[in-house]
Amino acid sequence: MAGIRPVITLNSNMKILSGNGSYETPYKLDDYSYATKKDKLNTRIPGEYVEYSGLVFRIMEVDKNENVKMIMQKGWLINKDSEYLSIKTDKIDKWKFDVKDENNIGYILNNDYLDYIDTKKIITSEYEVPTNDENLTYDKYKTSKVKAKIVLPKTYDLFASAGNMPRMYMFIDSSTNNQSLFAINTSTDKVFELNKTDFVEYNIKAIITLDGNMKIESGKGIYNNPYKIK
Repeated sequence: MAGIRPVITLNSNMKILSGNGSYETPYKLDDYSYATKKDKLNTRIPGEYVEYSGLVFRIMEVDKNENVKMIMQKGWLINKDSEYLSIKTDKIDKWKFDVKDENNIGYILNNDYLDYIDTKKIITSEYEVPTNDENLTYDKYKTSKVKAKIVLPKTYDLFASAGNMPRMYMFIDSSTNNQSLFAINTSTDKVFELNKTDFVEYNIKAIITLDGNMKIESGKGIYNNPYKIK
């Protein structure tokens, strides 16, 4: 399912309000309005970009608590010099997402990696994450619920496979056993299976949920001018 790009047909009478049709500055049509200063974050729509803690995220949804679930647009930057944070896999005992096991990626993200992001406005949310079971087929995989500040994207999460950094890998849904997992190379949209002996580290995308009452200070919600929030 990776890399699916749906096609839609729009009413040709719609008006172009702004933009030049490029990736960085797409056309905005007359069904759309930008946020204005002091608008709440939870008034915005899926697909818009938001800058938080020096990283660019894309809005996925507004949840039932009126908070905003977002996915990183690129990998996790350690600093502004574009050094990417990686997960080392040599000590990971199991691929199931677990926030209590110190050698698990869930624990590493929600403890060690919190040093690289401002957590004051990140909401600890209940997320549904896939669980590995070699006896189940892909369409019948099970999930479990975890409470976490940070989780990893799944294949079908909004724009999960979008990205333009070479060799950018991310973890996705399921695997054939507890020592391997499927991943996407987001520069090619190809899915492949990894295990401990094949790779030693991965660049990481993450999903967070922010306080939806945060106020927008500036920006247009586009990639090269994301909303800045207070």
